[in-house]
Amino acid sequence: MTGRAIKILRITRNIPQWKLAQRVGITPAYLSAMETGRVEMSDEIEMLLKKAINEWSE
Repeated sequence: MTGRAIKILRITRNIPQWKLAQRVGITPAYLSAMETGRVEMSDEIEMLLKKAINEWSE
């Protein structure tokens, strides 16, 4: 999954960037860099992000 796809899912579900980053254990700046393609997303971070988005209930 690309960073852009993560961003679209996050925005569609009204998840603030800082809250998703906090839940996954990364900084909002790092999440932003992945969403914009400035840094590559590791498989582990991708898995954590997808899980957090799918389980989001706030």
